[in-house]
Amino acid sequence: MAAPALMRRDPRDKSDLWGALAAPLAGGVALTSGALRERFDAVVPGEWDFTLELLPPIAAHGVDVCAFKATLTILGVKRQEVGTGRDYPAAAETALVRCAGLFGIRGDVPSAAEAPAPSARATVAPATSREAAATAMTLEQALAYPFPFRRGTPQHGKPLRTFEIDGLQEVAEWIGKRQRETGNPDFHAEPLAAITMVLAHLESLQTALPLDMPAVEPPADGRVPPPGPVSAALAAPQAAPDSAPAPLAVVELTRQLCAPLDDPRLPAGVAKRLRRQLGDGDLRDQAALERAVDQVREALGEPPRATTAIAHPESVYVRTQHLNALLQRPDLDVKVAEHVRRQLINGELATGDALERAISRVERELALPF
Repeated sequence: MAAPALMRRDPRDKSDLWGALAAPLAGGVALTSGALRERFDAVVPGEWDFTLELLPPIAAHGVDVCAFKATLTILGVKRQEVGTGRDYPAAAETALVRCAGLFGIRGDVPSAAEAPAPSARATVAPATSREAAATAMTLEQALAYPFPFRRGTPQHGKPLRTFEIDGLQEVAEWIGKRQRETGNPDFHAEPLAAITMVLAHLESLQTALPLDMPAVEPPADGRVPPPGPVSAALAAPQAAPDSAPAPLAVVELTRQLCAPLDDPRLPAGVAKRLRRQLGDGDLRDQAALERAVDQVREALGEPPRATTAIAHPESVYVRTQHLNALLQRPDLDVKVAEHVRRQLINGELATGDALERAISRVERELALPF
């Protein structure tokens, strides 16, 4: 039998709040973030909090899966769990459900007659869409980018892992500062655009998880099964080409939009509005980004943007990995290796041309035939 509807309670009365929180949720064992948020708001309004910490991809059954460390706080009591998923929204969903399980919150098991028919929206798997695949690929590119950032000098200071949210924010601020100091808007533009998108996505996940995310069904043994790989979303059947923008176009347009936001010629109101739209996720599709970029260029008195082809950031990533591998060679001159590493740390090899020149120099030192 379905559980009765819960009435809002006096926040000062905590006598039976834990029992009310753990009351079975109607709708079966498949819990969703929306159902949990409704329960929290009904029983302990204003006295619960849920945060996410991005973790590096976790290897499971030979594939890398997305992972979040979640912290759920209810009435001052904290519980933490790690959630994994085929993409980042699914990992966040799993993390919240597992944290709720630590507080004793479970789903009710209805009979076959009481089980509601799945809605048309629930039958569509978001991870198989082109948009979900684009989001997963953009996040993977940003988190895997070999960013040579260190706190302090190259000789001192703890390396900063870019998969930490605080680290991503610090890296983005550092890139923006270097762009302004050098007057070079292309300085580490690709990772800055990707990091900006990641931060906006993570902020939206932390503040409000989508209500229509697929349900997570815990198995009988209580262990969360390993989800499908992120690559499954990329290999899924694609929708029509115009159903979602190419992720690389979105990354480039985001870079073009973020670069002039600190320009003193840009009206403060326009810059504030665009930053808010970026944080709220209103500028995720290509059409909205194109309109925003055109508005900024018009406000700055610049000509319309060029519609040239966008370079693939994978080439920079792959070539940087190749350079890092060459720098590990024991037969490479120590002074040359230190000089190139210093160039990487200072951001002098952010462009393709500079990167190729550095690779050519190292290959000549190693007397490689290519």
